[in-house]
Amino acid sequence: MITLIYGSDISASRKALKDEIERQKPADIIPLSGPKVDIPDCILALETNSLFSLKKIVVIENLLKGPASKKKDTILKYLAEQEDATTIMWEDRTLQKTALNKIKGKMIALKYDLPGKLFSFLESVGSLSQKETVIQFHELLRSQDAELIFSMLLRQIRYLIIASDRESGAISELPPWQASKYRRQASYYSPDQWLAAYRQLLSIDYKIKSGATPLKMNQLLDIFFLSI
Repeated sequence: MITLIYGSDISASRKALKDEIERQKPADIIPLSGPKVDIPDCILALETNSLFSLKKIVVIENLLKGPASKKKDTILKYLAEQEDATTIMWEDRTLQKTALNKIKGKMIALKYDLPGKLFSFLESVGSLSQKETVIQFHELLRSQDAELIFSMLLRQIRYLIIASDRESGAISELPPWQASKYRRQASYYSPDQWLAAYRQLLSIDYKIKSGATPLKMNQLLDIFFLSI
């Protein structure tokens, strides 16, 4: 049996992973890194007897991340054939239907996604006026915490910095449709402007954590949006 836990709400999916592992205990938990795992690793993890005769739970993180490959298909086929084994797969993002269809056999899929409005807002940064950005930010605050918006904004701008660097090619590791979105948004500002914005966010993070400011996160983000 494969339990797949995935989605854009990484905090929620991480909690679900932790809860699922706790639910399976007592067990021999065997963690595997998806980008590095190979068939021999899976065979060793699933077919070797546990030292204490406990049931074994194999946890694989981000096996589906990056481009598709024959190696990944082979691993997924092998996992699906192990009907008496328990495998938990965790992915740190939303998966497209093509990726989900590669997982055969018995599977429980648990999806944890952030609201679409949050992603629409993140994707609008740089394309709207300062006033419009602040208005949309305050509308989003009605349903989302400022701290969550901040962490997602930090992640978004980090990707935009990568996307604005045409020579690195690092953004190409993402699915083509996603990489194209980042490149388009990155073009709204120069690489130096995105880097300056990222540094501003790091400064906000430091001020909040060190208690160096009397302002709240939402107030600091207001100032940030009015300065970019």
